[in-house]
Amino acid sequence: HEYPPNIISGCGTALNTLAKGLVKKGHELTIITPLVRTDLKEEHLKNLNIIHIPILQSGFLSKFNLFDNRLVFSMALRTFRKQFDFTQFDILHVYDVHDSYFLDKSIMEKIPVIISVNDHYSYITPWNPLKFPYNTPNLIKRYLHAQLTKVLNRKYLKKVQHIFTITQYQRSILNQHCQIPEEKMITIYRGM
Repeated sequence: HEYPPNIISGCGTALNTLAKGLVKKGHELTIITPLVRTDLKEEHLKNLNIIHIPILQSGFLSKFNLFDNRLVFSMALRTFRKQFDFTQFDILHVYDVHDSYFLDKSIMEKIPVIISVNDHYSYITPWNPLKFPYNTPNLIKRYLHAQLTKVLNRKYLKKVQHIFTITQYQRSILNQHCQIPEEKMITIYRGM
């Protein structure tokens, strides 16, 4: 859900750095990202193809903090997968678990899939809304979002071959709260 020119957090910055490094080493990459802050639907550079897919965007809903581009992008990918052959690749790396909700057997049975997990908040959010651990003015929306992503993330993490975490702490959270086996996870710290 993040790639230049649409970088809004460390996830997008890390992906941009990773993509540059892989291309520099001669690997061919295709990045599928939302059509946000650009008019180019496709870009073809040396060893790098970028596909920008249109997503629903609403300034009105964003104003009220009722919009999550990660979920919207994942739903757009569900439509996109029907017209795109993901099995043409050697490996599919979904760079944020929130973007994985499009995965199905037609993809996962044919190529190795890795999912990166970039946060741990929803996994440790209690089911009781009165015990929501984060101070926020939009408590109901944040609580519902955390519960929805907790359920969806667990479902898709259990289906893939490998999971990349960015810290050992995050890895232990996934093991304890989602029963993800240790041998399925690899911790790769972010950095240059």
